Amino acid sequence: MIQIILLFNRAPLSCLHHKAGALFYFAILSLLPMADIFTPEKRSEIMSLIRSKNTKPELLFFKLLSGAFHKKGYRYRKHYKSLPGKPDAVFVSKKIALFIDGTFWHGYKFNLATTHLSEGFWQEKILRNMARDKKVNRQLKKDGWTVLRFWEHDLKKSPDKIVLKIEKKLIDNF
Repeated sequence: MIQIILLFNRAPLSCLHHKAGALFYFAILSLLPMADIFTPEKRSEIMSLIRSKNTKPELLFFKLLSGAFHKKGYRYRKHYKSLPGKPDAVFVSKKIALFIDGTFWHGYKFNLATTHLSEGFWQEKILRNMARDKKVNRQLKKDGWTVLRFWEHDLKKSPDKIVLKIEKKLIDNF
């Protein structure tokens, strides 16, 4: 396989303008393990900076919730610790738990994304996250809660749909 890549790298880059050439190039690249350009210590430092609370999508979500529901009299709590999974937002009186799931961390289109992940750690990590999400959903539903999960990219792309879905559940749980 390495010989194929070396030969292909000698080909003019103009072949990437052709769909077949580009697809072949990226198909070959996806078969290779990703080389990390950082030392393990630097990678650890970078990964430690990734926050689990008050991420950009969450802050956008809180702003959306406040704008849409505060003037209607609905109040929510952030990072409700007494529930399984510590939902990002909770309407306690209506028993509605809301989660904003990161596209990478929670496995959006995981089957397609696995080709870009190195075997082992990341695939196992995301699979554990997905299994934990399902377990949390089951536990909350068993306890009588309504669970709504939204992908971070949906929050950016169509916030109005999210507001409508939450509003419908708030009315239904009356």
